[in-house]
Amino acid sequence: GTLLFAVLAPSAALVDWAADGLLRTQRGGRPLTINFSKVIEAATNTLSSSVATGFVALLAVTPIAFLVGRYRDRIGRAAHSVVIATFAVPGILIALSLRFWTLKSGFFGDLLYDSMALLIFAYVVRFGSLAMGTALVAVKTVPDGLHDAASTLGADRWRRFRSVDLPVMRPGLLAAAGLVILSTMKELPISLIVAPIGFPTLTTRIFGSFEDAFVAEAGIMAVVLVCASALLSWFLVLRRADHL
Repeated sequence: GTLLFAVLAPSAALVDWAADGLLRTQRGGRPLTINFSKVIEAATNTLSSSVATGFVALLAVTPIAFLVGRYRDRIGRAAHSVVIATFAVPGILIALSLRFWTLKSGFFGDLLYDSMALLIFAYVVRFGSLAMGTALVAVKTVPDGLHDAASTLGADRWRRFRSVDLPVMRPGLLAAAGLVILSTMKELPISLIVAPIGFPTLTTRIFGSFEDAFVAEAGIMAVVLVCASALLSWFLVLRRADHL
């Protein structure tokens, strides 16, 4: 019952809206305001920005996870607390604050204003905590005995990371990136406010279509978003759940 009402019923409504618009167009009714190229553009922008955010978030939180999980460092614990706390900040507040500071920061603000770097940074601030928890679990899955054995064999720190840590941690780190990617794909306030001009995403297209009362167009975009999210959920998160 919960699955029916939480997943299947909304998905059926979206499919119905999308099918109604497509069938109406084929029967000579009002043409759709979007075409295949606009759907592909929005989907490509969504996937590219989400994957980039997942990669950057992983690079940002993995060293912190090492400091906390492996070395129990005080600075690492402080950084961990900051990253976790940012998840409580609403996306619209992050977006507005970044817009404000880029307008007030002179030369560097001009460089970042209306850029992909600012958009990805905003996403990482918003969703970095999702990667933080999973990356910390991944770090703790590496047995200390493997490190001792590698050290006994003369492996330096970098070689231990490459040959011992990374293979064991890889599934968990991919799942961490997957959580960030999935959350970024459906983020609306940051996408609306921080995204560069001419960079539509699926969420902004859906919002714009609903705002203009084009329900069929919104349904088509939403179906694409749900399908992409479902595929990535299985490939990056659910398929690797036994490693978390």
